Amino acid sequence: MFAWLRRFGIGDPDGAAKTLNKDAVAILDMIHGLHGAESLRAIAGIIRDARAEVHERSLGNPEFYATGLRVLTDKNSAARRSNDQITWSGLTLTIIYLKAEMEGPKAAPARASIDTFLSEWQHALDDKPAQDGSADAGGASSA
Repeated sequence: MFAWLRRFGIGDPDGAAKTLNKDAVAILDMIHGLHGAESLRAIAGIIRDARAEVHERSLGNPEFYATGLRVLTDKNSAARRSNDQITWSGLTLTIIYLKAEMEGPKAAPARASIDTFLSEWQHALDDKPAQDGSADAGGASSA
């Protein structure tokens, strides 16, 4: 019975990390299929800015991420309700990244996936910093 429950992540001590690893890849695959270059640049900017803000406020210590995650979760919910796909995607990936940092090495693949996405768009972020998160389809605003 316990093996059956573990298949669904229940009672698995590594369940949270496995979910973060799977979700990061799934969301990155989804946004690459749904968004154009300008939207992907905006999403990368949102991730970069939101992650930096939480890191700065928590002094880079994952033990102090709770407040930052709560603020991001509230902003993420608002973006979802308003159907702001760009902000929603960016904040969801930021939340996954920060939770993966909290999980430690078991969730390294989630962080690596998101870091790879950011490095792919670093040139665009350097050329045109994401200040307002505006995007090509939807006029999304940053978190």
